[in-house]
Amino acid sequence: MTKLVDRSLVKELAGIALADTDRDTIIKAMIESASFDVEELTRRKFSSGERTEYHSSYEQRQFDPTPQYIYVDAPPIDDTQTITIVFATQDRHTDQGITLDSTNADYTVSENKEAIIVRGASGSTNTIPILLGVAPTITYDPRGFKIT
Repeated sequence: MTKLVDRSLVKELAGIALADTDRDTIIKAMIESASFDVEELTRRKFSSGERTEYHSSYEQRQFDPTPQYIYVDAPPIDDTQTITIVFATQDRHTDQGITLDSTNADYTVSENKEAIIVRGASGSTNTIPILLGVAPTITYDPRGFKIT
C-alpha cells in the first residue's frame, strides 16, 4: 500500500509544528488507514511499478465483433513497457495459456490508458482461442486473463 499523503503535510494542515513528534505514531496510523480506505473505495492502486493482475473473461463466439475491455487496477498503463497478457481456460493459470500479441492486434491499450482492449471475434480467421469458443477443460474456475 502506498502512503497517499506525507506526515509533514498533515502536520502543516493540522497546525502541528514539524518538530513536535508526540503525535507522530497516531498520524502515521491515520495516514495508513486513510490510504488503505481510499484504495479500497476507489478499487485502484496508486503505486507505480510492475504488477500482475488477474481478470475474468467472458466467452465470445466466432464473428462476434464486440471487444473485451479489461480495466486495470492501477491506471494509467505504461505502454512504453512490455505488457504480457496470457489467457487461460481456468483461473489457475498453471502450465496453460495463450499469450496474446499486440503486434498481431490481439489487443490494444485504450486511448486514456486505463484499459486493455482484446479484439472481438470479427472473422473466421481469428487466432485467439478464447474468441473461437473453444471449450475449456471441465472446471468450476472461470476463464481469465493474467496481465503483467
